Amino acid sequence: MPFEVLRAMFPSDLGEELTVDESTGHAQEGVPLTVTVDREGRITRATADLSTLLRKDGAFAGFTTLTSDLTLTGYGTSAPAMTPSGTVRTAAGNVLAMRDVKDGGCVDFDAGQRLAHMVVNVDCAGPHDARVLTRIAPREGTSPEDTQERSDIACAYAHDVRKPAWLPKATDIWAWWTPVPQGQPGKDGVTCYVTTKRGDS
Repeated sequence: MPFEVLRAMFPSDLGEELTVDESTGHAQEGVPLTVTVDREGRITRATADLSTLLRKDGAFAGFTTLTSDLTLTGYGTSAPAMTPSGTVRTAAGNVLAMRDVKDGGCVDFDAGQRLAHMVVNVDCAGPHDARVLTRIAPREGTSPEDTQERSDIACAYAHDVRKPAWLPKATDIWAWWTPVPQGQPGKDGVTCYVTTKRGDS
């Protein structure tokens, strides 16, 4: 068992009596862990030898052995799978980063994830939160705030110049500066988009 996970095994008051210092945990060796499984390969018992955590002083002075023994007495049955309602879309083909949405594409902001830049690509004929006007190259500034301000100006210009047929006459244009994560393919860019009433909420 990796040493760095041991801190979570004990309440804070007990952890203080053991050598489970988080600052040095990554540099210390793990502890022996013995696992028992049933004929289907499911874990039924786990025993960890935590004796190396004992200190010579404190509440555990004089102790020579410390073990943790956890046993599962049985496995329940899985709940029946829910039947989906409405339109079903595959995540692999429809959940994508805002920077990857094509010009004119419509999106739903609720992708079921914590990442705000991840959206669901949806049909523009149905309900949607926003529609992408275009994607342009960024003009990097001296700070992230400066770059965002330049992006806002660039998208406002694109809004005034392009004006596709689907674009409402009176609408605000938003700029999403979307740097590509380090190590991933692609180029940094700015996504210019407009929101619907649903998206504004």
